[in-house]
Amino acid sequence: LLLPISGRNGAIATTIRDGFMTAYYQTPEAQRTPINIYDTGETGIAENVARATQEGADIIVGPLTRDEVVAAAGIVTRRPPILALNFLPTGQPAPTGFYQYALSPEDEARLVAHRILADGHKNGLAIVPSGDWGTRVLAAFKQELEAGGGGLYAATALDTGMTDYSDSLTTVLRISDSSARHRR
Repeated sequence: LLLPISGRNGAIATTIRDGFMTAYYQTPEAQRTPINIYDTGETGIAENVARATQEGADIIVGPLTRDEVVAAAGIVTRRPPILALNFLPTGQPAPTGFYQYALSPEDEARLVAHRILADGHKNGLAIVPSGDWGTRVLAAFKQELEAGGGGLYAATALDTGMTDYSDSLTTVLRISDSSARHRR
């Protein structure tokens, strides 16, 4: 496993590691395949791939972040197959023995839209982080709602650098309108 355990994505990486270890310990001991964990937060991708290869890895699972996946795809030396836990940028072909797997945030947004429609609702509301990631998630959510005959009622993008979101949430949830109706 190549995961950024000591990096800024450490919480996500730790969750993935723990999932692998749970499956490992639930497998009967005689059927267990050894798992080595390499922290990409401490050393680079090329060094970790080389070390895993040298130590006899049959397959490498990881890396996790987009930048790490791009770096791993660029390794042209002999190595075991890699199952990356993210995708290469659009238009960048995967090399031989390089596989990509991830449930993208856009896919998750589409699943939420499906659920809203399946529950008999027609409109959705979205609160996303500001930036490219939030824009992509919002677009996927809106597109799926509209494709299913629904629509986006309202949306807001939150600045993740802030700690007080009350103004943005009050606006998107139309709490001021509700308070005005109550006063009337």
